[in-house]
Amino acid sequence: MPLVTYDDVKIRAAAVRESVISHQMPPWFADSRYGEFANDPHLSDEEIRTIDTWERSGAPAGTPPNRSGTAVDMEPEHMSADLVVSVPNSIPIPISTTTLYKYLILPLPFAYDRWVRGAEIRPTHPAAVHHAVLYLREPQSSWLRNVATGVPYSPSGPETLIELRKTSPDILAIYTPGATAPVYPEGMARKIPAGSDLVLQLHYRSSKTPGTDQPQIGLVMANGQPKKQILTSQIGRHDWRILPGEASDKPLMSDTLLAEVVLLSIFPPMHPPGTQYGFEAADPDRGAETLLQVKPYRSGLLLNYVLKTPRLLHKGTVLRWTRRFDKATEDAHGTAPATGGAIDEQNWDEMVTGFIDIAIDSGIDRRNIFRR
Repeated sequence: MPLVTYDDVKIRAAAVRESVISHQMPPWFADSRYGEFANDPHLSDEEIRTIDTWERSGAPAGTPPNRSGTAVDMEPEHMSADLVVSVPNSIPIPISTTTLYKYLILPLPFAYDRWVRGAEIRPTHPAAVHHAVLYLREPQSSWLRNVATGVPYSPSGPETLIELRKTSPDILAIYTPGATAPVYPEGMARKIPAGSDLVLQLHYRSSKTPGTDQPQIGLVMANGQPKKQILTSQIGRHDWRILPGEASDKPLMSDTLLAEVVLLSIFPPMHPPGTQYGFEAADPDRGAETLLQVKPYRSGLLLNYVLKTPRLLHKGTVLRWTRRFDKATEDAHGTAPATGGAIDEQNWDEMVTGFIDIAIDSGIDRRNIFRR
């Protein structure tokens, strides 16, 4: 619902108050018993009382802003980028009952190795974007070499998508609606080897109206080689199914650390059958600890949980992702077809994947971090 003008808010004041006092808004799904996060948007008790009192008093208007008109600038605040890479042409988004994947290869002008402290995906039609991922294709990689640069490529079905994902490129950024892109402090950065390309994966929502999108990529450059290299680790599975009517905790996915790392953030995406999502670290000497528990999970908003204090994880620590899928609940509410759980890329299909941002010593090879 729009909340741009006072009139927009006035007619929805009761809904605003209810959403705030019930803690449904601002959206945040992490269980407060586990971890503290820098991007936790919770309102203070005083802020909640202010909105409660305002609505009970008839939702009076405040002092109008000193500007012409009543509309508020709704453009998102972008990071201050040192380099902006644009998709050369608008991408058509057709009318569709299913979600669409597009891949674009975007060359970079780097003749020598560079380091970036932040990367941001900027769609021009954000309402159409379910999520987007920005990958780094290094010069020696054969991934998507048959795709022309700057031309949208659409994989033809889930089997092709799974083949595309049988690679391990580094991830520079993930976009989800409402999420902010972090800029890491000096001394932490991501490496872009000379001759690398960007690969932008776009996941467009189903739509009843056609549209276009022409994203940009913003990069914040670092000054020289940092002490710590930032990596995004992704883990996923395509080898399991949920049967109709089944409610189950599915088997754990896990990584074992082969080196000491600093955990920066946790991004746990799931689709509608998912009801809970957990992440824990089992240190061989210190025992297991839950670092994030998302319950209940709301798949319409995919949030990245940035640790308030980065967490040192020792060599030998096992990182475990846990999920609960309730197919029975899903079928009862009709949120997806009650058929065998074939894994696909639609928003109603089961999905098992997870991302973490970590920092390692810049001299360590990223391929020597995990045993899977």
